[in-house]
Amino acid sequence: MYTTVAATFYSAGRARVPERWVVPGGGMHLIDVPHLFVLLEHPTEGFGLFDTGSSEVFAGNTWRLSLAVYRRITQLRMAAADTARAQLHRDGVQPSEIRWIILSHLDPDHTGGLRDFPNARIICSRPALDVASAHSVGAALRGRLFPRLLPLDFAQRANAVPETGPPLGPFPWTHDLFEDGSIVLVPLPGHAIGHIGALLRVDSGEKWFLVADAIWSVVGLSRWGILHEVVAIDKAAQRATRRGLAAFAEENDVLVLPSHCPDTARRMLERQNP
Repeated sequence: MYTTVAATFYSAGRARVPERWVVPGGGMHLIDVPHLFVLLEHPTEGFGLFDTGSSEVFAGNTWRLSLAVYRRITQLRMAAADTARAQLHRDGVQPSEIRWIILSHLDPDHTGGLRDFPNARIICSRPALDVASAHSVGAALRGRLFPRLLPLDFAQRANAVPETGPPLGPFPWTHDLFEDGSIVLVPLPGHAIGHIGALLRVDSGEKWFLVADAIWSVVGLSRWGILHEVVAIDKAAQRATRRGLAAFAEENDVLVLPSHCPDTARRMLERQNP
C-alpha cells in the first residue's frame, strides 16, 4: 500500500492579462490568472509546500525598475491577506510548521513567500540551486531570479534534488522524495532553469501531477502557446517537455495541474469548497 499526502490548493496573488497569453487559442479579453501554490501534508514528514506563490514585495513596492516592469506587465493584484503565510495562518497552519518547500523553479511568482517560512528545508534542482548561489547579476537575469526574495540562509537550507532515480515514461530521472511513492520529483525542462514537477499520490486515491509552468494551462497539453515559448529559457526543451507531458497524461490516470491555469484553479478550489 502506498503512502499518500493531503493536498490543498491556494493562490497567492493573481495576474490580470489577456486570455491568449495563458490559454492557447484564447481571446484578448482580460482574465485573472492564479499564482497557485499547494499545501502538502505527509503522515510522517509533516507540512510542506509546492512553491509559495507571489509576494507583497511585488504588490506594494516599486523600489527597483525590474519590479515595476514585472508589476506593469502582469498587472499583479495582491493584498497582505493573499500571501501564503496569511492564508495558511487563517487555516490554522503556522509558518513555523512548514518543514519543507519544493521549488519548481526560481520565477518570483513561485518563490515570493520563501522568507516567510524560516524553518523549511528548501528542495530544488541542482541547476536552480547553482543559479541561486551564483551571486551574479548575469546568473540572476538568466534565471529570472529576484535575490531579494531569497532567505539570507538560502544556501544553508537548500538541497539539490538527486538525479539518480529511475526514469519514468518520457522523464529521464525521478526522485522519490520520502522513499514511499507519495511525492516523486521529475525534470520538466524548458520554461526556466532547472524546472521540476511533482507527481503526488493523494488521499483521495488519485494521482496528481503538479507541473508548475511546464504548461500555463491544460489546453497547453495539446496546443502550442506563443508567449509561453517566447519566455522559455530553452524552446526545444520546452516543446519536448510539452510532448512528454501530453503522452504521459494520455497513457496514465493522472490529473495534470499547472500553476497558472484558470480552469485548474476553479476546479481544485471548487473541489475543496463544494
